[in-house]
Amino acid sequence: MHKFSFPALLMTLGLLPLPPADAQQDNALRILTYNTYFDRLDEPAITLPFFINANYDLMGFQEVETLQSLDNRGRRYQRLLEQAGLGHFSALGDSAVQTPLPARFGNLMLADGTLYYDIDLQQRVISALNGITVDDGVRILLASVIQNGVPLPEALGQLLGKPRALVNLMNVLSALRTHQVPLANIMMNLPYAVLEHGVVDTPLLFGSPHLSSQDDSSFRLNQVQLLNAVARATPLPIVLAGDFNAGEYAERGLFSVDAQVQLFNRYIQNPDASPARFYRTLLEQYAQNGELLNVLIDRGQALNDADEALIAALFRAENYPVDGNLPRTMNLLRQRYQLFIHHEEREPFAPHTLNDGSTTWPSVMDDNARLGWGAWSRGQVDYIAVSRPFAKWFSLADDASDPYSGIMQLAFNPMDATYRINDAYFAIDGTPMNGQRIVEKEYVSASDHALVAHTLRYTGPALRLADDGRLTLIWGPEAANYTPQRPLFLLTRNNQRNDMYLGNLADAQGEPLPLLAQLPEAVKQTPLSCVWRNDAQIGAAVSRYCLDDHRMIGNVRVTGDAVLLVDDGEAMGILPKVDLARGSTLVLATPTPDNFHLAALNHAGNLWLSAAAAGNQLIVDGDYQSGDGLLGFGVNVSGTDLRSDSLTLNGPSSGNTRVAITGREGLGQKADAIALISLAGESQATFALAQRTVAAAYDYRLAEQVDDGQGRRRYWLTNLAEGGHSTLIRPESQGYLANLAAANTLFLPRWQEMVYPHATRSAASSMWLRQNGGYRYYRDSSGQLDTRGHRYAVQLGGEVTQWQGDHGDYRLGVMGGYGTSRSSSRNHVSQRQAEASLDSYTAGVYVAYSHDPLGLQGLYFNGALQYVWGDNRVQGEQLSAQRYNSRGFLASIEGGYAWRYAINATHTLSLTPQIQLAHMGVSGKDVTEAAGTRVRDESNGGMYARAGIHAAWQIDMASGSTLTPFAELGYQHQPAFALMMDNATVEQGTVNNTLQVSVGIRGHIDGDLSFSAQLNGQAGEQRYRDGAVSLQIAYRF
Repeated sequence: MHKFSFPALLMTLGLLPLPPADAQQDNALRILTYNTYFDRLDEPAITLPFFINANYDLMGFQEVETLQSLDNRGRRYQRLLEQAGLGHFSALGDSAVQTPLPARFGNLMLADGTLYYDIDLQQRVISALNGITVDDGVRILLASVIQNGVPLPEALGQLLGKPRALVNLMNVLSALRTHQVPLANIMMNLPYAVLEHGVVDTPLLFGSPHLSSQDDSSFRLNQVQLLNAVARATPLPIVLAGDFNAGEYAERGLFSVDAQVQLFNRYIQNPDASPARFYRTLLEQYAQNGELLNVLIDRGQALNDADEALIAALFRAENYPVDGNLPRTMNLLRQRYQLFIHHEEREPFAPHTLNDGSTTWPSVMDDNARLGWGAWSRGQVDYIAVSRPFAKWFSLADDASDPYSGIMQLAFNPMDATYRINDAYFAIDGTPMNGQRIVEKEYVSASDHALVAHTLRYTGPALRLADDGRLTLIWGPEAANYTPQRPLFLLTRNNQRNDMYLGNLADAQGEPLPLLAQLPEAVKQTPLSCVWRNDAQIGAAVSRYCLDDHRMIGNVRVTGDAVLLVDDGEAMGILPKVDLARGSTLVLATPTPDNFHLAALNHAGNLWLSAAAAGNQLIVDGDYQSGDGLLGFGVNVSGTDLRSDSLTLNGPSSGNTRVAITGREGLGQKADAIALISLAGESQATFALAQRTVAAAYDYRLAEQVDDGQGRRRYWLTNLAEGGHSTLIRPESQGYLANLAAANTLFLPRWQEMVYPHATRSAASSMWLRQNGGYRYYRDSSGQLDTRGHRYAVQLGGEVTQWQGDHGDYRLGVMGGYGTSRSSSRNHVSQRQAEASLDSYTAGVYVAYSHDPLGLQGLYFNGALQYVWGDNRVQGEQLSAQRYNSRGFLASIEGGYAWRYAINATHTLSLTPQIQLAHMGVSGKDVTEAAGTRVRDESNGGMYARAGIHAAWQIDMASGSTLTPFAELGYQHQPAFALMMDNATVEQGTVNNTLQVSVGIRGHIDGDLSFSAQLNGQAGEQRYRDGAVSLQIAYRF
């Protein structure tokens, strides 16, 4: 066969496809796992065009055989890859890693759960550490680990708990080789590369495992325990790309009937072979008739062709794995890692078929290789996995048009180094596949495995390793998925993984849950939901797989304008240090109350202690420093049940903190005090409300208790005034009520203001214009609130028709108008103020009757019905303006009797007792304030009443005009306007019963023009005062 040279290979590159885009763009890594099966390829150089075009960032290789000799294929392979610019190659045993990215390489030999090192290298390693700034304790610890061997979790835990320990560990692992371990004790070799400048701002460890291919999973489970221990103890992302020799749905692939028959034949051919006992166990689980199985096995070699039908009928296709084929290996691995597989590439719920796109062993061209493995069927055994908790910050980012990603059936032509991927030519042992003829038999399979490649994109926080060996998470512009348009992040332990089914749930040793055996297969094939909590056993297992361990997190920083939501008291790690930069926001967004325990808090941003459910407790044991940070508390009061967020500072504290009450559900029900903040230690910190805090009808303040009797300072949220004798009433309450009162009284009609008696004409005027302005002052019943306001209204009306009856004169008219009211309320205890305004409109009809056609004496009556609507606004100090509508009907009836006494020819005295009733049905629309308080009108259409006597002195002029001074004295009752602010009832507080005095003058000029001017005054208890001026003009056309 022609041997292809490396220079000749490079000359052919111009004919090859262009390489894909640079893989590290957008925090992405192109990753490959390749079981090379080097026995297949005599010359590794033929693979170089594939690798150059594929442009992978991280490559894991298995079955590269021994790499200790410089003249073997593996070593030549290493040289070729490096010469081609594909980076450096590191191998141990039959596994290797390759990357063109800046990296440091090393190897782990994991044996019996212990890290073993070459004692002869001890002094050399310690000498190498002299150039690194570490303390003597770390050097002694490293020497002890090297010399004596320390169990893996303990060794990693000890090393990673020291300053700069990870750097020390990686240097040690890169330098050491294992010669002291007997070969029989070696469990697994793991070559690795640590990316020094990877896609995340911390080292990323890439390793390539090759797990045992033994039929039984016991040895693989031991190997996985070691891999899990590495993940548990290593505070950086671990990416594994390798041959795990185990499937994610079935340990050794689901068996078709043919595969089960093959297993049967293999067993009876040699029932005394070492794997025979395992084969027998599987056959007993597959067989549909145990007695028939035993009969056929007893016949053994004496079986004839007639028995073949019986044997085939004994089995049925395996659609859900039997107990001996349950995916124990991957179930255990997934407790510390997540698999990255596209949904369409996942193993089916049925035995694999040839070239189904989800099989990685055997490859299509080597499908007959499975015939040599009795307990194995087609399956997916090659995977890319990422360690938890980091896996949730990675995502698949494959380009659908990229031929170098996914599950690839790869074949090479040794003559010219060309290759084909997923080609229909591929055949099995020279026989046609899918009825197609072999056109190019010179192509050989790259391996008995398919290749698996994926692009993973990192989408999490920037990661840095702190001096204490724990991670620092940085959420802000440094994070991978930060965008200025939506700088929102979620820190959660729930990984919401999508690489498992319900049937994959297992205990800590990888054994399936006993409860699963009772469930139908269809239920066990349901994708795992990370919110399943219906059963305690399943709930514990779901937590094992879905809730990540964040204990390696030691510091959390939020920078820039980032907003970080934390949904779990342990999501930030155990006793983390938290740093909030100015402009940043941290929200403890737990669905139920939880405790957050911090070692220290540097607070210059915004920190909301709850989002949905109040009751979170934030405890800081160490330093608390605030650079004018904002701290938000939630409060929830329901009857006698009180839940509120709280802050407890047990260490030194300093700086000023602004306090906001962000959740106030039911707060208005609490009339005394709510404990929010407790300080101990050397406390120099101060706390003050950042803004006005209101709920229901009350204002709240932050009260300080210098010493609670236990040596602690406390801050309380209270609506009690200084001295604790009365609650602080919000002035906005009177603003709402002032608008409500104005809406019902601006257009209250009066007989004399609409229909004017005329002494010289046969009928009253047919059109009139009324204008009224007034001023009001009152103090509410609490004695805290003073309200001042002014109003103005204009109305235009006129008769539509008039007619004479046997007993008097009748008129029907229409009217409309506009009115406005402005008021200001002030609480002289809290010094808070609110402004209110109303712009109102009316349209209506009225009807009038008078016994005297001129309306000068005798009985009169009038009634009016108006529809009133308006635009309202209430603006509280430091609060958002509330705009709302009001509407409703105003109905009024008025009656009286006029006695007229002629004094002489030009002077007449009249006395008119009057009574008026009105239904005030104008109400405001319900309002929900920005702070959450719901305001609704509770007046329910109150009744207005007025009774009094009107006295007038008419003077007749020689020109026919008249001038009439008048005065009025009366009693007035107006309804108690009230509203509900949440569950607090607030009344206007004005005196319902008042004394009313009016004086004025009206006149008729030249018969057609009439006018009236009037001063009104009211007085009552609680300093109630009301003054009004009105002017009316009427004209008959």
